[in-house]
Amino acid sequence: MNIKFLKTSEKNFKNSLEGFLNFDSSNNEKIVETTNNILVEIKKRGDEALLEFTKKFDGLVFSDASDLEITQNDINAAFERVSSEQKEALMEAAKRIFTYHEKQRWNHGPTMMMKAQGLAKKLLRLIELDCMFLEGKQPTPHRF
Repeated sequence: MNIKFLKTSEKNFKNSLEGFLNFDSSNNEKIVETTNNILVEIKKRGDEALLEFTKKFDGLVFSDASDLEITQNDINAAFERVSSEQKEALMEAAKRIFTYHEKQRWNHGPTMMMKAQGLAKKLLRLIELDCMFLEGKQPTPHRF
């Protein structure tokens, strides 16, 4: 898996970031359709389909779907191994997002707040997975 790292100290950071953020969204319908098909297959065939898609998309082979689960102990251990600088950066990002959504709450009512809370939970999960990735683990967020 190749991951593109951007450094703010690089001369072409702004152009690199813009290039990374600009993507062709014309195939969004295909993405939604593919995702829906995957979900239908998993609902229909259960763990068998989940393991098949994990192999197909992640290149990982498991004999049991429970092997895909990341326990809270795994997450805690990975989090403890991440440098304090990285933790601080991730927590600052989370804090800014929470603050932004808290301000939005008063502008958009309870429906927006419920959406923001859902997004915040997903953000925290992504931070946990990011910590695991930084530690060299291969989390597969199929059961997000």
